[in-house]
Amino acid sequence: MTTHADTPIAMKNASPVVDVEEQSRRVSRWVSILYLVVALCMGLLISSAVKSQFLASQVALLTSFLPAVLLSGFLFDLRNVSLPIRVIGDALPATHFMALVKTLFLAGDVVGEIVRDSAILVAYALVFFAAARAMTRKRLR
Repeated sequence: MTTHADTPIAMKNASPVVDVEEQSRRVSRWVSILYLVVALCMGLLISSAVKSQFLASQVALLTSFLPAVLLSGFLFDLRNVSLPIRVIGDALPATHFMALVKTLFLAGDVVGEIVRDSAILVAYALVFFAAARAMTRKRLR
């Protein structure tokens, strides 16, 4: 039989579970923001590389959306596809984002995988931004 005197102890013991869930939510928010920054930098690169808005939208669709849906592990498990397709899928930022989301939602905080995939996404963002900046700088002169 549980009395009211036992309730604070039970709540005190349950509070770390809430903290883990809240920490996982915070990390998933930052991971989502990081992926949006990668997509933004990719869009900057595409828009600085092509001349028209229509062509930029077509290139963005073909280089980001379609491969992200088909080759990131969202629709198909990449362990079941051939090696060349798996290599192409591993080269996409969306694949690393999907791995992060799966890790956060299914396993919780596996710090090694979270840091590795987050570092890869940061590298993508920096490379895309540096390339967009270099292309824009060449056009302005």
